[in-house]
Amino acid sequence: RGHHGQLRNKFRDIPRSRAMGSGQALSATRNDGSEFPVEISLSPIRISDKNMVIAVVHDISARKRGEMELRNSLEEIKKAHQRLSLQFNNMPLAYIVWNRDFVVTEWNPAAEQMFGWSAAAAVGQHAYELIVPGDVQEHVNSVWQKVLLGEEMSLHSINENVTRSGQRITCEWFNTPLRNSTGVVYGCMSMISDITQRKQAEMELLELNERLEQRVAGRTQELALLLTDGDGNPATGPEPTVVVVGTGQQLTITKLVAVVGGGPALA
Repeated sequence: RGHHGQLRNKFRDIPRSRAMGSGQALSATRNDGSEFPVEISLSPIRISDKNMVIAVVHDISARKRGEMELRNSLEEIKKAHQRLSLQFNNMPLAYIVWNRDFVVTEWNPAAEQMFGWSAAAAVGQHAYELIVPGDVQEHVNSVWQKVLLGEEMSLHSINENVTRSGQRITCEWFNTPLRNSTGVVYGCMSMISDITQRKQAEMELLELNERLEQRVAGRTQELALLLTDGDGNPATGPEPTVVVVGTGQQLTITKLVAVVGGGPALA
């Protein structure tokens, strides 16, 4: 306010339409003494040979509140982005974001470690040129087409991938379509886990179970052979043996069979 007189004199010497206090925050006072932000436009005018000034005062309280809310929103978005970036960079799962053309747009450190490609090298590359071997592309393409349709919230897939060194690994994929404000799918977010060791352990367990079943079946056959007497009768207790004596006469002899240890049946 101390320079207001100087500014007024300057405007009188060089009258022209302009905003008052350009670049400064102006405020006005109401009858109740409260202040509110304003913008003031000055326009010189000559009335009855007198130089006059028309001042138009605009109450910009609503605009200032909107600007404050926008700044607060941007600050919240910035903080949220920082939190997401921290999680993105430190999550144990590989995290990849693709655009609609199946090209990498984001690639976290876990993905670097899993596939051997740095983020700088991976971003901008197509999946088929990077980590999807040729014999798996048909399966992966069917999953990708479902992603683009956006009919499912998340799509699960297990398939082989290839690292930068050429090593084949088995990965479990959780794919989530990304949509814009109108609902159109513009890309995909994928979280990936390397389950190579788990799949190997599962295969070894299946092979072990098969071997055990074969051994049990073989042992069962052995026991069936051991538990018979010399005449081929089951050795489960007294079994009759019919002996023909003379003409038309039979003599039934009952044998007691005992199994000793794991050896053959003894009569």
